[in-house]
Amino acid sequence: VQCFMSRTCRSVSYAWRVLDRLRPKSSPIQDLEGVKALEGVYGGILLTRMPLTLPPKPKWETEYLDWQRQWHERTSVYKEWNQDWLTSSSGSGGASSSGSSGDREGVKRPAPLEQEADRTGDRKTTKRRLDSHLYLLLKRKETCSFSSTSTSSEGGGKEELWYFPHVAHEEKESIRLTCERALATCIEQEEGTQTFFIGNGPCGMLPATGDWNTMEEERSGKVFLIPVEVIKGQPQLSEQVKQEVEDFAWVAKDEMNEYFKCK
Repeated sequence: VQCFMSRTCRSVSYAWRVLDRLRPKSSPIQDLEGVKALEGVYGGILLTRMPLTLPPKPKWETEYLDWQRQWHERTSVYKEWNQDWLTSSSGSGGASSSGSSGDREGVKRPAPLEQEADRTGDRKTTKRRLDSHLYLLLKRKETCSFSSTSTSSEGGGKEELWYFPHVAHEEKESIRLTCERALATCIEQEEGTQTFFIGNGPCGMLPATGDWNTMEEERSGKVFLIPVEVIKGQPQLSEQVKQEVEDFAWVAKDEMNEYFKCK
């Protein structure tokens, strides 16, 4: 009896699994059919150029490494490695012994971190601040349809507002699809440029006005940001965005306070 009941349970379980596989399942596109455009909701991108080099060691770490090397030399625990085999013909390196003294004098040094853009203050290129994350910011014009930022001013002067690239949410779109459309609208799709979305959900939210000090009820909407990494290439703004924004910049984290008002 127990054997019969066990076989029956296995057969019923197998039948349920087969029926579940045969049941038609809705695709993600079908799930978005009933999604309506959300007013005041924007999808934006946190376009990031990752660090290309390690940052310089802080002073305390350099001092500690110097002290550690000196201590090993005094205690005879540390011995400088003999590098003659690197230039000998019989060494595994395969280099000839001729000119070994000259090779030592011409030791290759790492290139400096400071680039031409760092010296000139050019922030329109990713070839700067190689040891830091850089984020793309746009500066809106007084009449701009691409951004949701308002043209508030005090004392008759125009207020400068910087913002992350974003577009308004539309029907039949998830936040990820809206952010993908923001990337396609903002960045020229060139063959040598490659980007990568980090996840499907937003990493943060900002007020669409660009002013972090306004009251919650005075804000025009919310921008949900998804991080996007630049894998290779120099991203270029599309022609549409070039006509609708006044300026752009690749900004490091410690430079954000120059572009956003935050008390």
